[in-house]
Amino acid sequence: MTPAPLAPFADAPPRVQKLIIGLAVTVTVAGSLGSFLLPSLSVRHPMVLLALAPNYLALVAPRVEFTPAYLLVASRRLLGMCAIYGISGLYGEATLRSLTAGSPRVERAVRWVSARFQRFGTAFLVLTPGVAVSMIAGVSGMRLRAFVLGAALGQLIWTAVYYRFSMAIGAFTERVLRFMERNLLVASVVVAVLVAAQQIASRRRAKPPEPPSN
Repeated sequence: MTPAPLAPFADAPPRVQKLIIGLAVTVTVAGSLGSFLLPSLSVRHPMVLLALAPNYLALVAPRVEFTPAYLLVASRRLLGMCAIYGISGLYGEATLRSLTAGSPRVERAVRWVSARFQRFGTAFLVLTPGVAVSMIAGVSGMRLRAFVLGAALGQLIWTAVYYRFSMAIGAFTERVLRFMERNLLVASVVVAVLVAAQQIASRRRAKPPEPPSN
């Protein structure tokens, strides 16, 4: 595989760049909103919660039907991967520096993922469809069609596994959901405060990627 360019999508038309940034912002805001409204959505509108923040499938799996939840979560997670892929291709290696800044452990993990991706390409993407491999695929300039096909196949596989795991712990999560139903107001306030604190802390630590020079 050829060496990664600094920012493969930096020369994309302005309309494409705006679309990439808009998708990334939309996905980020949706995930944050889902976390803020977690107690209310999880007990009243679990499918809405999955549309906003699909990783909460582990919490609400006992209260949703398999087929619609499976397709929704796989599609939403794929959309998130595409947003990360696009932003990484737009800002290039700056996104990796932003991810690993101040954390040698994360830097080592990213280097390991990068080495596996360089060696195995799409097969590794299918086996590990997540944030790090999406970033590296974008930075390396992987073709969009190959990325989408590999990421989609990976999400179809791993969402099925994730659903099985979520149902395996369903007895526990059902107790959590019943507790939140009985204490919805308190749970909503506590979760909102925790999410706000986490968002503030993460933004203080994060260093936004610098726009590509080209």
